[in-house]
Amino acid sequence: MCSDIADSFIDWNRPFHAEDSIPETSDGTEIPCNFTLTKEARSLRCEKIHRPFHDAISAGLDRAQARGRRPVLLNIHSFTPVMRQTGEIRSIELGCCFNRDDRLAKAMLTDVQTAYPEVVTALNVPYAVNDIGDYTIPMHGERRNIPHVLLEIRNDLISDEPGQAQWAEIVAHAAKAAVKNL
Repeated sequence: MCSDIADSFIDWNRPFHAEDSIPETSDGTEIPCNFTLTKEARSLRCEKIHRPFHDAISAGLDRAQARGRRPVLLNIHSFTPVMRQTGEIRSIELGCCFNRDDRLAKAMLTDVQTAYPEVVTALNVPYAVNDIGDYTIPMHGERRNIPHVLLEIRNDLISDEPGQAQWAEIVAHAAKAAVKNL
């Protein structure tokens, strides 16, 4: 499943009831369209965007499991190379993030480090998954007990088509190798 809706409008990777699922600021930048949202407007975003997105993920996983397949959940995000508010430079290029189950994260990280040693990688950087601020991994990966990982790719590396193609290759290679070895 893919979405072209900015997570500043509604963050589908957060539980809908979380305060920051519809943020008023992001890294010091104000998001005025979120300042005066009514409860009804927040609910409408949930009904039209958040819920259908997660329903589609559930349906896809259900179909795979009904066919006897063991699905794998790759939750792919991007992050900024520099935090505007603090000036923190984020040199990491790929973060393989997890909550309780680190198998796929560690397997993919190992493959990237072996096949693409120039890529700067880390576990649970720039974020670690948790039950309070995350939704996709706990809801769809952990509850189903399927292999899962949150991948964070630095967004300056995927800002153009060549970068996107390169990272699609890296992620595909790592996912195939990791799943084969699980």
